[in-house]
Amino acid sequence: MIVEEWSETMRKIILFLILGAVFGYLILEYMAQGQVQQQKRPVRSASEAKVKVGATVGATHGQWQGTDEAVAMSNDDLTLINGIGPTFAKALNALGIHTFSQLAGQSAADLASRMTTRITAERIRRDRWIEQARELARSR
Repeated sequence: MIVEEWSETMRKIILFLILGAVFGYLILEYMAQGQVQQQKRPVRSASEAKVKVGATVGATHGQWQGTDEAVAMSNDDLTLINGIGPTFAKALNALGIHTFSQLAGQSAADLASRMTTRITAERIRRDRWIEQARELARSR
């Protein structure tokens, strides 16, 4: 009797372990697919970015100097870089990084250590933030 109860309990434990492993695998696979799709998003050129944010204004920089519009026009849309969403863009802006050129001059390790959001240098390297920033800065 005790042996039967023990073996039934062991079967249940093994079943729950197998189900947990299967569900864990499925969840990790789903998360990995989301990252792959995000990495496949094409990098847009800086000229497309200007059209997107409406930066094609006929005024010269001197006419806008000292206004919020001038600041907005001098900032690049960092979300054009694959892997950088609005939250990471705000965190980069808080560090004083507003343009592709500024981001291109950073190192992944230093950047990850200074950012207030949770990100690793490995992810910055894997998503190619710095390389994409260089490409976008050159295309401007």
